[in-house]
Amino acid sequence: LIIAMYHPLFSNGNTAGFFSLRQHIFPFTDMHPAAYVPLPIVGSLYPLYHGAGATRQDLDNSLYYELKEEILTICEDYTNLVFVSGKEQNMQYFYEDDNHFVNSGSMTGNDYARRGGEAEFAYQARGFSKLIYYANGELWLEFWEVIDKEGNGQVAFRTKLAHEKPQLIYQN
Repeated sequence: LIIAMYHPLFSNGNTAGFFSLRQHIFPFTDMHPAAYVPLPIVGSLYPLYHGAGATRQDLDNSLYYELKEEILTICEDYTNLVFVSGKEQNMQYFYEDDNHFVNSGSMTGNDYARRGGEAEFAYQARGFSKLIYYANGELWLEFWEVIDKEGNGQVAFRTKLAHEKPQLIYQN
């Protein structure tokens, strides 16, 4: 079962309060890539604001956290669910409690994604994710990175999510 939603349930990106050193020191480069105006202390206010869950768009916000916990509670009896989200402008994959969480990527931006932590994969690049379902029941996840201005790409990450045909849960 694939559950598509805008907001991620897991993240190593800006939604979870993770920002790059460049974003702390040169905060205006997020708005314009050439805006290297150093504001080392002031530049940290925005990331700290988001890290504290100050907006409803932040993973640490109490309402967002309630939504996340409610969804995870509803789904706790199921395995191999694939949650796909599109908010983060980077590519991330998490495997938690026998379910898969994919932050799908972006063709227009490449926001910071911290590697490590709970993420199996986190990558700051323009690109997209691709789910491939085979007749034998295998389900694979690929992340494709755009490598040039013509839109050519290459696989940045690939993993098997499921290896057997899904069982029938309900039938009329």
